[in-house]
This record gives sequence, C-alpha cells and structure tokens, in this order.
Amino acid sequence: MNPWSITLTEFWAATASHLWQSTLVLILLGLLALTLRKAPGRIRNGLWQIGLVKLAVPFSLFGWLFHKPVLETVSDSAAVVLVSGILNPMVLSNPPATTGGGSIFLVSVTALWAATALWLLVRGVAGWIPKRYRQIIVPSDLDPAIHERLTTAMQRTGIKPQHVVLTQDSRVPGVAGFLRPRIHLSVGVLGSLKAEALQAVLLHEDAHRRRYEPLRYGVQRMIFCLFFYFPPLWLLLRQLHDTAELACDEAALDRGTHPDAYLTTLRKVIALDLAPSTSLAAMAGSRP
Repeated sequence: MNPWSITLTEFWAATASHLWQSTLVLILLGLLALTLRKAPGRIRNGLWQIGLVKLAVPFSLFGWLFHKPVLETVSDSAAVVLVSGILNPMVLSNPPATTGGGSIFLVSVTALWAATALWLLVRGVAGWIPKRYRQIIVPSDLDPAIHERLTTAMQRTGIKPQHVVLTQDSRVPGVAGFLRPRIHLSVGVLGSLKAEALQAVLLHEDAHRRRYEPLRYGVQRMIFCLFFYFPPLWLLLRQLHDTAELACDEAALDRGTHPDAYLTTLRKVIALDLAPSTSLAAMAGSRP
C-alpha cells in the first residue's frame, strides 16, 4: 500500500472517530439545552459554543500524549487497536489494506471534499470587505435632520462615533471587522427610523460588536467549510445564530430599551424590506 493511501486512510479514520465523539457531545448538549430553554440567550449560546469547540479541537490531537504509555500496558492485540483508535486514530499500528480501486476512491473523495471546502470558503468571504468599505459616507454629508437624529440616538446609548460606520446602500444594520468590529448603518435605515428606534437598533448591534460577532462567525465559517457534510453541524450553527440574536436582544433591553418599543422597531426594520447584510455568515446561505 502506497504512502498516500496510508495517509488518507488514517485521515478519514481519525475524522470518523472525531465526528462520532462530537455527535455524542452534541446530543448531551441538546438534552441540556432542553432543560435550559427558558434560560437567557447568552447562557444557551455559551452552551452551544462548547459543541463548536469540540468540533474545532479533536481529541486525537491530545492522543499522542497518552498513546504510547497506554499501549505499553495493554497486551491484548484487539485492545491495542481499540485504544489506539479511540485515543489517536492517526497512529493506528496496523492500518487496513487498501486496494487499487480503494486508493482511487479515497483520493477522489478527498479531492471532492477539499474542492467543496475551498468553494464554500471563497463563496462566504468573497466581496464581503470590498462591499462594506466601498460606500462609506461621513456624518457631515447627511441631511441635517437625519444627522441630529443619529447624534441623539448615539448620545443616549453612549456608543462612541468611531464605533459606527455610515453607508450609502440600503442594507440591514450589521457589524463588520474581525479585530475592530464596527456598527454599519445604511442611509435607508437612518432616514426611516426615529431616534428611539435608532437607539434600539444601535444597542442591538453594539451587543454584536462587544461580542466580537464577526470573529465568531469567521471561526464558525472555517469549521463549516471543513465539516460541511456533517448534518449536526448545520443544526449547531443555527442554534448559535439564533441564541446570539437573543443574547443581543436581551442586551438591548437590559440597557434601557422598553420591550414594546423594541418590538415596534423590529417590525419597522422588517417592513423596510432591506437587502441582507453583507456581514460574514457561517453557513453557505444566510436568511434575510
């Protein structure tokens, strides 16, 4: 068996071991989430973050620390294979033989996986930063009434001017920037909402900014590109997205927004029929 076949066999054996371990963890987290369904969004989001960490950090990375000592204490050959596969599948002592047809199949599957992962990554990132920064406008160019409305809303929220970017497009408000996230507001939103509604929008988006949400989405996107074929991951990302939105809703309410006014603002923003935000999304397509 050629070295490529051995490497690919070990790679997919390690991946299979990692995914079934992750599945067990996600099942346990799902059961725990059911008992915490009335808990704050930030707590539930933190719970699902554990599942994401499990997917991002395979146990097999640490298996080499224990692999050799454990094998030295185990004499039964079947147990050796079992322990080796659980702790570190990448160092199976006797990898299964692969025929010529099997080698072609492994190479084909690996090539398809790599090509799809690259396509998903490019699709998610391409055009994100250029579109965000191409249409920036300065506050002094705004209509005086809109500028005053924005200034009033920002003073009430305590958000610093350097944390807000104004754009000429008509998109849903969002946050962009991995290391220095900033709130992006479009002229379409500024011209359609009153100061109280703008205050609610700013507080919600500022919660995303404080959570470094673009950086979180970037990490989620990388994991999605690697394990796009793993169905539980899609459910995990949806839970992460929904609980993150709830956490930011709660943050906006905790900072003084009245629930009725907040719901009214949400209805107004939805009624504007704005284009989806160009902020980085974890999955291949994001809902408007």
